[in-house]
Amino acid sequence: MNNNYVVTNQLTENQIVSLLEIYKKDTVWGTTRNLDDVKKMLRNCNFLALINSRDAKEIIGFARFLSDSVYRAMIYDVVVSGKYQGRGFGKLLINLLLKQDLLQSVERIELYTRDEKVSFYERLGFKKIATNLMRKV
Repeated sequence: MNNNYVVTNQLTENQIVSLLEIYKKDTVWGTTRNLDDVKKMLRNCNFLALINSRDAKEIIGFARFLSDSVYRAMIYDVVVSGKYQGRGFGKLLINLLLKQDLLQSVERIELYTRDEKVSFYERLGFKKIATNLMRKV
């Protein structure tokens, strides 16, 4: 991994389009997202993005979180563009996210992940827990 990236919590229109492309190409869970909904999501959460400093419209990685800044925080949408995977950007993104001021005093930080990603998060200090996850239908 080189230092040809910048970290930001604001995205331009072109960068939002780049994020949408990553959802559609590099995830199984984000393929049906659309531009208007992604823009609304970005207005209503905290996030970090790694941007290619040579091509400012290209997103390398992205993660977002919701938190009350005291008791709970939930991390969502951790994704690295396919062409940058395997270079340490996912680890960098999580470490940067966990250093955010809003998360420093949070009692419990959680995330949901696919089974094949559990070991990645365990290496970053997360522990798989039993959960009674419920969803409104």
